[in-house]
Amino acid sequence: MFNHLKLFFSFSFLSFFLCFNWACKKKEPDVLPSPIVSPLFLTDNKVDSLSSKSNYFSVGINPSIKLVFNNSIDRSTVANSIYLNENGVTPVPINVGYSQNDSTVIITPQLPLKYLTRYTLKINSTLASIQKGLLNNNVSIGYVTKIDSTDKFPLLTDNALLDKVQQQTFKYFWD
Repeated sequence: MFNHLKLFFSFSFLSFFLCFNWACKKKEPDVLPSPIVSPLFLTDNKVDSLSSKSNYFSVGINPSIKLVFNNSIDRSTVANSIYLNENGVTPVPINVGYSQNDSTVIITPQLPLKYLTRYTLKINSTLASIQKGLLNNNVSIGYVTKIDSTDKFPLLTDNALLDKVQQQTFKYFWD
């Protein structure tokens, strides 16, 4: 019986020691793995439904520029990340719209652009998605507006043009 009692106390002591040790063990905080943030990419850009290019020519003076990204855009980062400049220097005021669950940004100038002028749209890598992924690299897209095709001078008939040439020729020799 003494052996049974000894065995009982030994087992009890061992159980108490293991339970106490387990209860006093410092618990590790639950650490959730941080979500993987994928970078933001410009997947497509269009001007007035023209195909995707890095330079556009003969663009209208009221273009609609669509920028398509792989994720939804954080709207608070757009104002400091997307610029339209005339001749690479002078800022042009723009209106910004969104579609496709904020993954498409639509840029339109507030005023008509000048004819036959170079414009540059710059997108900085500070542009972020709603998942906080940043644009993978800076983007620069060039635009050249079309020629103003309106008449600059009054139209003359053939007879009126001939009369004008004769008058100017006579005036030349007279003076």
